[in-house]
Amino acid sequence: MSLKTLSRSKAIHVMLVYTGGCNGCDIEIVNAVLSPKFDMEQYGVFLTWNPREADILVVTGPVT
Repeated sequence: MSLKTLSRSKAIHVMLVYTGGCNGCDIEIVNAVLSPKFDMEQYGVFLTWNPREADILVVTGPVT
């Protein structure tokens, strides 16, 4: 089984948590996942807004 086939067998759901700031990091992350140039959905990486579905939590901005 190739790495590409293995990566497509299970999807990874990423949830973004915005904690404030200038939103520069947020825009870069969303562009990296959703833009056609880096199309991560073809490898099974999806953005989700539901914490129950999320496998990875990405916190952007200052955490206080």
